[in-house]
Amino acid sequence: MKKLIIASLLSATAFGATTTANPFKLSFYLMEKDAEVTAILKQSCRYEKFVFSDSSEYEARWQEFPLQIKTTKVSGGKEVEISLKSQKTMSVTGIFKPTKGCYSNVEVSISSTKYSIGWANRFDKAISFELRTKQFYKEDNSELNLSPLLDKLENKELSFYMKKFSSQVNTFLYFDGERDWDVFAVTAAKDPKTNLPYPLKK
Repeated sequence: MKKLIIASLLSATAFGATTTANPFKLSFYLMEKDAEVTAILKQSCRYEKFVFSDSSEYEARWQEFPLQIKTTKVSGGKEVEISLKSQKTMSVTGIFKPTKGCYSNVEVSISSTKYSIGWANRFDKAISFELRTKQFYKEDNSELNLSPLLDKLENKELSFYMKKFSSQVNTFLYFDGERDWDVFAVTAAKDPKTNLPYPLKK
């Protein structure tokens, strides 16, 4: 009976977890000449450590891959194509590594190349928006779910909209001319000389 229990426990902890990101491509239109796009694929795996306490502790690993960005000039802006050319995987295995899980996420940054945040003299920090998938650790085998980004970006026209106040400028990221309330505005200090955010210093 003891052997059966031990075998069952070993079997339960021996299975691994894997995350896979298959090749993909998505495109949208950025209607801002003074803006740039970067994108990365982030993968992580973790397992629960054996500890003699009531709390859980995990050991995690990460890996990142820059995604390919291709831009093409169009009227009023540029078409941006983000792609992953080859499959990327990450796994965690081991008998003494229970509660295993992995995930894959894509993060897209859309940043001004002209204006800075400006607060606390941060003239080197650009006004920037982060769009990402939000997958958490999953057991067994899982794949990158790109649908949240596809729904938000695919074939959309993106632009900045600035709203001025007495000492600050709020910048919004618009999608097809409309605000997405899930994407928070970025607040920047206002340059009194121009009534716009302070210039970005690189």
